[in-house]
Amino acid sequence: MKRTFFVAIATLMSLTALADDYTLYITTPAAVSTFAYDDLHRITFADGNVVVATHSGDVSTFPIADISRMSFEAPVTGIQTARQNSGIAFDGQKLSLDGTAGRVDVFTPSGAVALRANATDGQSIDLSQLPRGIYVVKAGGKATKIIKK
Repeated sequence: MKRTFFVAIATLMSLTALADDYTLYITTPAAVSTFAYDDLHRITFADGNVVVATHSGDVSTFPIADISRMSFEAPVTGIQTARQNSGIAFDGQKLSLDGTAGRVDVFTPSGAVALRANATDGQSIDLSQLPRGIYVVKAGGKATKIIKK
């Protein structure tokens, strides 16, 4: 099951990793390994391992069971910084806005608008209709990342 999950995630990540400024991060208990996207030659899954080959000839092997996180990351665009303590809280189904009023935008990782609403300070916004996933919420000049499980 874990292998299927990693294969699906790697496939999705590789489809979205189209910019040269992306970096692949693989986190294990021993270390965080990084690979520049433009140096990646191939990522394969074999015999319970993730194998990363680079154009420069380096090959790194990671046991799937040891990987706690694998992600492509790039500088945030369109939003200066996603930060904690932004006055936007998420309980798994509803957004709560504290000290934030006005337009609220919820974006998918690809930048598409998943939800747009107008809110007043202290209002909750129901996100139960959105599918599970990662979203960026922007409200009142502030932004934060949420994970809907």
